[in-house]
Amino acid sequence: MGACYDAKIFTDTLSSDLDYINAVYQDAIIIVAGDFSQLNTGFLQNDHGLVQLVNSPTHCDHHIDKVFVSHPDIQGGPRKVKPTFIF
Repeated sequence: MGACYDAKIFTDTLSSDLDYINAVYQDAIIIVAGDFSQLNTGFLQNDHGLVQLVNSPTHCDHHIDKVFVSHPDIQGGPRKVKPTFIF
């Protein structure tokens, strides 16, 4: 399964949604996670103050899978687990 999106529209929409959440729910716990292999995610940290929790490669030598949070102190951090496939 794959998806195509316009990166500019995606980042603008996500930024707008994060601005709204922060304006209406000041104490909200925000988690943005996913496969961001082709997306510049700096705006999540620079514009919205989110903290990137993944600090080691998630696929070969690349930081593809990322987890951004508004409150990094609420959990123990991400952990690598062995994939499990059920057929």
